Amino acid sequence: MPTEPIPIACSLTPAGATAQLAEWAVLREGSSGTEAIPGGRRLWFPVELAATVEDLAAREAACCAFLTIETARIGDRVRVDITADDPDAAPVIDALTDAG
Repeated sequence: MPTEPIPIACSLTPAGATAQLAEWAVLREGSSGTEAIPGGRRLWFPVELAATVEDLAAREAACCAFLTIETARIGDRVRVDITADDPDAAPVIDALTDAG
């Protein structure tokens, strides 16, 4: 039996979503790069920002269940992969990663 797709919806209030998007914008200032990956985008940060990156990524994953957000510490960097199975989620991924 096929599973229902997860709706592209955020559980935050409009003000909460705007505030969280602003957090992504501030965090991206510390990014050391971004790249396209299958289904989304990858961001790189210095390991010094790991706690902030991991916290924001976890909060984003909690409010936007249609996104898959994975973080990994690799040497002196932190990788964040933001992807979605639904191509209609691309504008959200672009907004979070400033790829639009």
